[in-house]
This record gives sequence, C-alpha cells and structure tokens, in this order.
Amino acid sequence: MQSTLDPYPLSFSCEAAGWRDGEQFVSLHCLTYLVKGELLLDDGHTCTLLKEGDLFFCRKNQLLRFRKPQEKVKDFKTVTLFFAERFLGDFANEYPIRLSENVAVPSVQRIENNIIKSFMDSLQAYEPFLATPSENALVPLKLREALLLMLQHLPQYGSILFDFSNPVKKDLSTFMEKNFHFNVPLERFALLTGRSLTSFKRDFKAIYGESPARWIIRKRLESAYEMITQQEKTAVEIYQDLGFRDLSHFSYAFKKQYGLNASQVKKNR
Repeated sequence: MQSTLDPYPLSFSCEAAGWRDGEQFVSLHCLTYLVKGELLLDDGHTCTLLKEGDLFFCRKNQLLRFRKPQEKVKDFKTVTLFFAERFLGDFANEYPIRLSENVAVPSVQRIENNIIKSFMDSLQAYEPFLATPSENALVPLKLREALLLMLQHLPQYGSILFDFSNPVKKDLSTFMEKNFHFNVPLERFALLTGRSLTSFKRDFKAIYGESPARWIIRKRLESAYEMITQQEKTAVEIYQDLGFRDLSHFSYAFKKQYGLNASQVKKNR
C-alpha cells in the first residue's frame, strides 16, 4: 500500500479498510489519534508500537512500514489530520508564529497531551460530515484549531511544521543501506536523499558501479538468501518486508539469481 498523492486533510480509517500491513511514503506532516486497535510503525531505524488512546505525529518526507496485529485488524480506527505545505504557508501568513529552535524529532513521535488528545477524539462526532471531500468549511477550521493547540502546548513542533525547505542532501550509501527494502520509485529515494533523479542516479553509479534498480534488486535478494539460510524464514514470510510487490515477483527474481527457488535453497542449506 503506497501513497503518491496528497490525501484528504482529514481521514477516518477503520476496520473496513481491511489491510494488515504495507508501506507508505509520507508526503505530509500528520497528526493521528489511535481510537482503537494497535499499530506498529517502522521507519527503517526504529519500530514504534502504538496502542489505543495514543496520539502521534509523523514528519513529512519519510518512508514508513506499518503493521497491525492479525487479531486487531477488525478492531481498528484512527483519526488523522494532514497538513499540506500550502495550508501551512497560508496559516503562517495569517497568524503570528514564534518558532523555537530546531529540535530533533523522530520520524514517529508519541505525544502526551490530554488537551490535544481530547480535541482529536472530538473529531469523531463530525465524521458523517467531514469524512468525504466536499465544500466543507469545517475542515480548514479544524486544521487551524489543531495547529493553534499544537503551537500553544507543543511549541517545539513549530520549527518542524513551518520548515518549508527541501530535504537536505544525505549520505547516499548510508541512506540506501538502511532503506533499500522500501518498495518506492527511484524518484522518492532521490527526494529523500536531497537530490534530483539525475543527480541520484549519477551519484549512485559513482558509489556502487551499477544502476540503482539493479543494486536494489540484488541487495534485496542477498538479504532474502541470508534470511532463508540463516534465520530459517520462508518466502511468504519475507517477500513483503524486502520490498517485493508480490510473491510471484519475488520467486521469479530469486530463482533467476540463484538457480533454485527459496524452498530448495532452504532444504539444501
């Protein structure tokens, strides 16, 4: 499950969504209240387990893998506000904002603030009116209210929400070694490392001596081989975690690389 378009500013997700796990490019800052259920978020560095009643903030321009425990799939609901850059820019022009110094905030940050939790919980009462895109004047009002509450009670988030600069240029090899398993287009990898697609491909070739697409597939298959032979994993257990879109795609690539399918490699180890 991937997102490439800006979502509707207010989202109510529930058991009807039906998904258990997947991955997503987070294009916008978002604030989420977990009404019921559990959710595990993995940014490639840290896993964060969120439970019923938790409030959390996700920074924009990052990769996240999400997973719900199997037994919790049919008992799950969240309320999420998405903050588009244009909306934040308009807000900054309308309200005087005193930004604090830049602070290091993780990709996913649990927030302990009962006032903001109560506000997010109250949005459920508006669900019949706010859950679908329309000419609904309440949506921007609720977004403004959320921002005002955050700036008042969590002023350290101002320097994050109203930072409109592009992602800084990152060490490409360090980033890719940690994130090759995310199934996103090369354009996303380029953006997240602070490069144009052309610069990304050029820098990548200079470091690894091969194209990004070939390196990513090879790296995923090498990881798969290690997990199968050293950790006794099966193809079904690992193909999604390694960024393959489906089991048949993984099986074809694995056999092409090693001449045997995953079960044969496991049996012959």
